[in-house]
Amino acid sequence: MGRIGPLPLFIRNLFLTEILCNPDEEMANVAEGLPAPDFTAKANDGSSVTLSNFRGKNVVLYFYTKNLSPGCRAETFAFRDSYAKFASADTELIGVSVDSVESHVGFASRNKIPFKLLSDQDRSISRLYGVLGYGGYFAKRTTFVIDKQGIIRKIFPVVLLPTSYKHPETVLEALRSLS
Repeated sequence: MGRIGPLPLFIRNLFLTEILCNPDEEMANVAEGLPAPDFTAKANDGSSVTLSNFRGKNVVLYFYTKNLSPGCRAETFAFRDSYAKFASADTELIGVSVDSVESHVGFASRNKIPFKLLSDQDRSISRLYGVLGYGGYFAKRTTFVIDKQGIIRKIFPVVLLPTSYKHPETVLEALRSLS
C-alpha cells in the first residue's frame, strides 16, 4: 500500500480553522458551572439514553468526529483502557458522534468498547452543546465533565490527536477535583 500524501490545502485549512477558531457564541448556552443540556439519543446497545437519568453519578460526555478517524479511535481506545478507573470513580462514560447506531454497534463490538456510544446523526446534540464544526458535518472533539447534580464542571475543548492517549488521565484528574 502506498503512502498517502498530505491533505489538500483547502481541507487542511478547513480543519485548522475549525480547531483554532472557537467563537464564544458557539458555546453561549454551555459553560462550566451551568446545567448540562438534557437530551435523549439511541445508543449502540439499542437503548435510549437520556442524560438526566444519570443524576447521582458523574458523567464524562465526549464528542468525537467519526468512529474510524485516527484521533477519535485513539481517544475512544484510551477511554476504553481506562474504563475501570472511571467506573470506580462512580462515573458514566458516554461517547457521541454523528455516526449511525449501526456504525456504533460494529465499532463497539470489534473494539470491545464497554460504554455507550450515542448516535447524533441529526446533529442536534452537537448543536445543543455548541460543538458542531467542520462545516456542520461533524462534532469537534470536546469533552464535558458533568457532576452528580448535572452541572458542567469542566470542558476540554478541541482534544487533538497528540493528546488523545493521555486525555482520560486529564479527565480523571478533573473528576478527582470534584470530591
